[in-house]
Order: sequence, then C-alpha cells, then structure tokens
Amino acid sequence: MESLSNVRIYSFYLFKKLFYKGPWGKTDLEINNRKKDKISIKQGFIRIFLEIKDTYFISTFKFDSDILGVKVIEYSICKIPGFFFKGAKVKFIKENKVYETILPVIPPSMKDRLLIKDASSIEIYSPFCTLIISDETGQNSINVADFRSVPWDKKTFYIYASKKPLYPAKKYYFRYKFVIKPAQVSINDVQFTKANFQIKKYVNKNIVPYPQEIEFKKGRFLINNKTSIVVLNEEFLPLANILKEEIDFLLDLNLKIQNYYQLKNLKNAILLMELDLLPKNLLKDFYSTELKSEGYYLSVDNSKIIITGKDKRGIFYGIQSLLQLMKKNKNKIIVPCVKIKDYPDLKIRGMCISAPFGFKDINILKNYIKALAKYKANTIILYYCPNYLFNNRKKIINQIKEISNFAKKYFIEIIPGLRAKLDPKIFKNIVENKNGVRSFYCPSLEESYKVMFGFYQDLIDATKPKYFLIGHDEIKNLAKCPRCKDKKPYELLLMDIKKIHNWLAKRGIITLIWGDMFLNRKDWQSDITAHSNVGAYPSNTHKVLPFLPKDIIILDWQYNPREDYPTLKYFKDNGFKVIGISWYDEKNNYYLAQSAYKYGALGILGSDWGFLRTLSFGANSILCLEYGWSINKPELGELLYDPIKVFAKEIKPLFLIPNKESIFNIDLSPYANESTIDEKFGDSIGWFDLGPLFDLKNLPIGEQKFAGINFYIASPKNGQKNCIIVGKNTYQPLSEEIKGIKVNKKVKALFFLHTMMSPLASVWHKTIGVYKINYADGTFVDVKLIENFNITDFRSSGIFRQNPWSFNKGFEILYGSECGWEGISLSGAKINLQVYKWENPFPEKIVKSIDIKAVGEKPVKIALLGISGIDYTSSI
Repeated sequence: MESLSNVRIYSFYLFKKLFYKGPWGKTDLEINNRKKDKISIKQGFIRIFLEIKDTYFISTFKFDSDILGVKVIEYSICKIPGFFFKGAKVKFIKENKVYETILPVIPPSMKDRLLIKDASSIEIYSPFCTLIISDETGQNSINVADFRSVPWDKKTFYIYASKKPLYPAKKYYFRYKFVIKPAQVSINDVQFTKANFQIKKYVNKNIVPYPQEIEFKKGRFLINNKTSIVVLNEEFLPLANILKEEIDFLLDLNLKIQNYYQLKNLKNAILLMELDLLPKNLLKDFYSTELKSEGYYLSVDNSKIIITGKDKRGIFYGIQSLLQLMKKNKNKIIVPCVKIKDYPDLKIRGMCISAPFGFKDINILKNYIKALAKYKANTIILYYCPNYLFNNRKKIINQIKEISNFAKKYFIEIIPGLRAKLDPKIFKNIVENKNGVRSFYCPSLEESYKVMFGFYQDLIDATKPKYFLIGHDEIKNLAKCPRCKDKKPYELLLMDIKKIHNWLAKRGIITLIWGDMFLNRKDWQSDITAHSNVGAYPSNTHKVLPFLPKDIIILDWQYNPREDYPTLKYFKDNGFKVIGISWYDEKNNYYLAQSAYKYGALGILGSDWGFLRTLSFGANSILCLEYGWSINKPELGELLYDPIKVFAKEIKPLFLIPNKESIFNIDLSPYANESTIDEKFGDSIGWFDLGPLFDLKNLPIGEQKFAGINFYIASPKNGQKNCIIVGKNTYQPLSEEIKGIKVNKKVKALFFLHTMMSPLASVWHKTIGVYKINYADGTFVDVKLIENFNITDFRSSGIFRQNPWSFNKGFEILYGSECGWEGISLSGAKINLQVYKWENPFPEKIVKSIDIKAVGEKPVKIALLGISGIDYTSSI
C-alpha cells in the first residue's frame, strides 16, 4: 500500500488552522489522522484508513482478490460532528446531475443511516463552515451515512467511499480534494437554542429505584439527638450501625441503639425488625404473604419509623429508601410521612466492572459499592485481565479480599471474573497468536490451564464466591497455533469450556460465561450482538451451545437500544439460566430489564468498562438498577433525576461549603489578559478564540456563587479583560505562564473557578497545567491540573472528546472538582465551569502569590476566572 501526499492546495498550516482550530476541535472533524495507515480485512470487504497530512492526497492499493477473497473496498474519507452539521444544506453531484438535501436534525434508524450514495462531489453548508469534497478520480464513489444512530459512534456523519466489484491484480485509486471555506450561512439567519439552561434537580420524595407501592401522607418525622434506633437483638446490630453511621454523619450525632424489649413505647424511634418477628400490634397494613424475598415495608408517621423486611437484606433496602427520604434542616433531619411496600422484580441486579490494574485509592471502589448498595444492587462482578494479575498479583489479590469483605457488609456479593484474553508478550508460551495484541490461550496445551487455574484459585481464595465469570467473549484467536490449526474452532471451544466448568464444579462454583460466541450471526437481526461466523471471529462456535453443561449461566450482553431482546428467550429455551447485560443507554436498560422479566431471566447487570480507569461517571449507569427493580416504574423518559449526577454524588468526595463570612476573593484584574467575550472566530483575540458561538456571554457577572462558593466576575463590556488564559502548543498567541497573583494571607483552602479547551480533549487523566502556590518563606507547592479529574474542557458534549466508550453525557461531572456553572452557548452547546478546592497543607504559612502555567505536549488553553479562599483565622 502506498500513501502519496505531493500536491498542496493549501499549506499544511492553513489546513490545520481551518480544521483543527475550528470550534469542533480536532477529534470532531476526523480526516483519518492516524499514526499510520491501517488496513482492516473482514469477510467480503477491505476497509482502508489513511493518515492524511494535506488537504489533497492520493492513495493507491493493490492486491490479489483471488487470495484475499475480498469483494468490496471501503475507504474512510472523513467524519463530521453531527452536533454542528445537523440541518446543514447539502448539494451533491451524481452522474452529472445536481441534487439537494439536508443532513437530518433527528437521527434516522440505524437501518436507514445511508443518506447519500455514489456521489462524485458533495458541498455541505453549515453556519460553521462550508466543506467541499470531490472525487478526483472522476468516479462516483462518495457516500454519506448518519452514524448518530450507530451504537459505537452516536455522534457523527460518516463520509466514505466504496468500490465494487473488484478484480485480481488491479490497482484501485482513491483521491479526494478537500476545500474548506468560511460559512456562507449568516449566524443571524440561524435559529439557535435559547441561551438558558434548566438543570434537572433531584426530588427529595423520589426514591431510586422507584418503589412498587408508595403513598405519601401528611406530616413528618423529625430525627434529632433524642431519636433512638431499636432492634430485637444483637443479630440486627450490623443493620442498626449502618443506619446510625449515616445519620450521625449528617447531623454529627451519636444516636443510641436500644433493645425493643427495654422500651415502653416506640415514640421518637426507628424500629428495625424482620417481618416474621414483628409484634402483631405493629402489623397493621403489613401482610407477609404479599412480600417477596428482599422485600421491605417502610412506615413513617409523626412519632415513629418502622422498617420491616422479609429478610435482613430487605431491611437493609428499607434503610436505603429511608436515607433517600431524609432531608437535613439545621440541627434536625426531616422525613416525610409515607407508607412503602417494595420488593425486586428481578433476582440479580448490579454491575459488571472492568477492574483496573490496581486501585490507587481503594476507597473510591468502596464508595462505588456503597452507592450501588444504596440503589439496591446485590451483585458486582469484578472482571480482571490476566496481564494485570501477572504484574501485581499479590497486591491485587489483597485488594480484592478487602473489597469482598467490605461488600458483604452492604449485602453485595462479589463475583470474580477473568478475561480469556492474554498479552502475547507476557504469555508468549501459551497464546494462540503470538503476533496479536490480545490472544486466546492454547486449549491444546496443559500449561495454559496451569496458568489460568492459578489465577482462578487466587481470585476464589480472596472472594469465596458461588460463581465465577470465565469470560470467552469476542474470541478472535482460536485454532491459530501449530497445535490447534488443524482442529475445528468450535470443538476446541467446547473442550475448553467443559474443562474449566469441571474444574470449578469440583470446588462448588457455578460457571458464568458471555453469550455472544453462541449466537450465529446469520440467525439474528443486525442490532443483536452475535459473533459466531462474523469476520475474524472463529466459525460455527454457536454449535457448542447444545453440548454445554446446563448449570452454566450465560451473560447475554446486548447494548443496542431496541424494544425486545429475544436472545434471552433463546438461551432459556435451550435450557440455560441467563442474565441480561446492559450498557449506559436508557432505552437499552429499560427494555432489557423488561425482556429479562418477560423471559424469566435471573436478572440484569449493567456493564462498566471505564469508570475505575478514568473516573468518568458517564462510563456507567444505575439505570439497570432502576429498571431491574420495579419493571415499568417509572416509564421510559419519566425519570425525575439525572442518573449520572445522582450516582456521582454518592461516590465523589464531600464538598463542604464554608460560611460566607469566611470567604475572601482575590483580585485578578491586574493579571487578566483575555475576555469571556469573543466577537470573531480565528482573530487570536477573546475567549479561546472560538468566536461568538462559543463564548461566555451568558456567564453571570459581579459577585456570584458557583458550587456554593462566592466569586467575583468582572464585567467584559467595552473590551475589558476579565479572565486569565494561558496556553501551550496553540495557534493563539498566549503566554504559557502568568506569575505573581498576589494573596499575602494565611489560608486554610483556595477555590479556583477554572476551565480548559483542547482540540484533543480526553477522558484520560493528563496533567495539563500547574498552580504554583508560593509561600512567604520561599517554599512552594505545585498543584496539578489534571484533565478529567479537577478540570475539563468547557464544552460539555462528548463530541469534543477522544472517548473510547462512546458515551456522550456527564463530562462536566468530575471526581476531583465540582461543576460550578452550567450554561448554553449561542451555538446551543452545553458549557461548564469547574470549582476546584485545594486544601492548604501549611495553613500557618503566609501564601504570598500564585502562578499559573500550562504544561505538557498536547495543545491546551487554561482559563482562570476567579480565586477565592478561606481565611486561616475563620471558623467554618
């Protein structure tokens, strides 16, 4: 394959300025900017990706189609962001005829995603730019598809080429001309979203997940320092202590735990008791015959609270509902009077977590587990990679043991899991494919099982589980090594699974396995995940299913949003217990839970492939818990809360808001070098130089509260500069560092109102800047600004980020800072500012000044809009 770039229409600099500096950012207008050319060979076609260095390029590809068996070449030209180009006018030429259309505002179905076929040139007119692409080979090869309905994309219009039929020993040419012009559509003629933004607020009377039956009544119960928690005996003390810890934390109390038989009455008490033990005079509306396993009753009146359950786990879930109803008000907690009868519709509910190499802070995972328990999860799969265990085996196993014991306190069962994908560099003696990135182990080699069973045993010893997930999803390297290449892949797979199953069964452990390799692609619709007989996957692996032991539980992962998931029924009809596995999409979770209930599946687990590596809350979802608890409640689209924000609130460190009197503001006006207003895109002046569509016109000025902290924002009117912006590797001429922002105070903490912009915005943690805190004694502390931890791109949408999981919400919610302000830019895009709190490790020292500096290799701009502090002498 040859890539030739020898004709320059524009200079490379101008090309990058027009495209990569545009308001969409580099990742949102992809011109296949890859490190190297890439060819992906799949059954029936070849897909070609090229690194492009100029606006004009030629690529030549030659192959022997008799050898490859390829019928079609698909060539990726570019992707344009759907957010900015939806509704754009399009002219295209096809067979010398001119046609007009628009790029749809609402994404069509995945089935109808092809918009334009076999055009020789296209012209796209949007309020951001005019883009012209033409086929310089004189052929009609350009296609346009709407990938906003495609689950692995969800954000772009895909412009590509394809050629067929293909002939042996013939060269195939691709050559395209790109022309980028200023927008020919006036901004004044475009109807943008109104510049206001209403944030959904968590409703105090809402319980997650929604109860089966709930009735609010007049009145309220007040929890104060005289309230007691009442139990029958010591057996219920762990439950009482969980409730006590939460209440004591809210009010800084020390509630008493008392024995039921030592009380004269239950006035001002919270009673925890199993339903079968509850005295008859307290039964009233409680009917034990109607309460299912894990169910509970919660009754709150003006004088007492009763939580009774079918079992201890039910009482625990009643406690979680009570905690969600509580509202702190000065020195007391208010609980509305209510009657709840509640129980789960699905037996298994929880999350499958892609476990990282090793937790830097194990408390993050503990908070994650507590949050899942609060929303009534009972199962967590910790899914590990052999590579991680190999490198830090002892440390990880000790962590798993600690986590497993912690989870039991919150009635969550930890299930260990191990991928069947190995790094050939680490496991070169047992892998099927030594040249791959990840490879299946050799089923014909006994040494493979010595290695894998060794890992299994470590995980089993640490967790003492009932179940074990052996992976086996997306198998691509099977029957590849010299020992296996003459064997049928499905026979090898069957032998392997039976061997593992028998090993686990001898230890009293049930095998869990992913189901995608047992579904024949030819038997299912395109939006069903089925990997037998697909491209690089081994053939006929679905033939294994009838011969598997029937006590194996199949995890059926289906991530595409659809209204029915018949694969659950398929596995049930073949004699297997099955669990539905969802992703973050609301429709996917809602209907998968319904299908699980309808077809008699064991339950539903969400899948989280990114949180513990990126701390991005949008990488997971509690919707599987919401919809798996009470089917059809609430209806799809009727949530009264933002699931990402609600979940994040439970995991993030507590952000305490100090008294207004203890806060002081630092004057930034002597150091301000830019304005929050940007009148013109590309003139190197103003807010990140992105033009009026993306500035902060709607940011409130003067003394304002952001995340509960008082800041002062100077007015940007009459060209006044009111913020500090530093940059690294940008086209806009900016200083990398601003020094000497005066403080001259002893401080307990500092709050920074800040944000950033990068054409390479990422969910990965990278240090992009530093606040240098200079003390009067000559010492200093460097405070790192870490992308996607305590600072993030001010554009909240996922289309502005390099994101390996395709989720597109929650980027403004960070683990290490608070979202201080959310707004809407003139373009209609959500924007945000973050408030980061820095605790001073040396509060007795005078802070003389602060420096801000952009660092690293990636292009980045950092904006500082305000600094506030807590005076050292103040009481908070």
